[in-house]
Amino acid sequence: MKYYKWIVECANIINLRNSNVQKRRIAAATSVIAAIEEDKRRKYKKKKYWVADIFQNRAVYGFYHAIFPILCLEDPRFINYFRMPATEFEELLCLVGPCPNKSGSAYYNYKGSYSIVLLAMCDANYIFVSVDIGASGRQSDGGIFKHSLLGQKLETNAMDLSAPKPLWEDGPDLPYIIVADEAFPLTPYLLRPYSGKDGLCTEQRIYNYRLSRARRMIENTFGILASQWRIFRKPILASVENVLKIVQATICLHNYLRKNNINNRGNYGSPELVDREDENHNVIPGVWRRTITNDSAFNDINSCGTNTNSRISAAIRNHFCDYFNEEGAVSWQFLQIYQQ
Repeated sequence: MKYYKWIVECANIINLRNSNVQKRRIAAATSVIAAIEEDKRRKYKKKKYWVADIFQNRAVYGFYHAIFPILCLEDPRFINYFRMPATEFEELLCLVGPCPNKSGSAYYNYKGSYSIVLLAMCDANYIFVSVDIGASGRQSDGGIFKHSLLGQKLETNAMDLSAPKPLWEDGPDLPYIIVADEAFPLTPYLLRPYSGKDGLCTEQRIYNYRLSRARRMIENTFGILASQWRIFRKPILASVENVLKIVQATICLHNYLRKNNINNRGNYGSPELVDREDENHNVIPGVWRRTITNDSAFNDINSCGTNTNSRISAAIRNHFCDYFNEEGAVSWQFLQIYQQ
């Protein structure tokens, strides 16, 4: 009798549980059906345009008459389109004159594409002070700098550089120099790092650190140019003549906008765009380094000259090395070279 009651109780519990499960399933199904029906009854408003209204008349009236006047009244959109405020653009139009008829040339290189070489120097404000545009991409790496207009002028002392001066009291007269990386040859007017890493002494490592710290200026100048002018973010699909004009135009615009930034008249890139240093002089990479990828229009030159150098060039480099380790030393440089 007890066994029979136990069987009955178990059956009742199972039936009650199944009944609750069934109720929940019915409730869930009812909710889904109700949601589907509600979704069907909901009326979506069909979008009339998939682009901004001002672009609708471009095909009929052209850009200048249909869009430009409206963009002039909307400063954020104007800056996004032209990369500068309307006031700076109007000022720039007043300064633009006829362009010189120097298109340069480039050749089909061994990689199966057209390429030109851009050699440039900048100052401490990220402004290009000298550029050489249009060397042949077919040219051997070793001859690029030697045969460039910039290299020839430096070699013949035609750059009108200031006379050599001592860096410290009773020190030797040292020339004004260009800071470059390992791709360039060591000359009396151009400093490059000491070769190698493991075999360098502490003084030579400090020299290399100070040189790389100064060299970040040109790296960031190219970074600003490539990040602010989006045509450089990928290889440029244009004729060689047009590529030359694009590079010339963007460099001129870059310098114009940078000078306005210095005079607090523009907003050409935020401070976070370029590399910075924290209170311990550790490098905080600029935003442009995350923006520019390996498939951008700019590629580093592997080598612009030979590793051979004259005794005069080597002596000049050694004098700068002595200066960075003695009179011109900074307190944090020793810590930095051992963190690398």
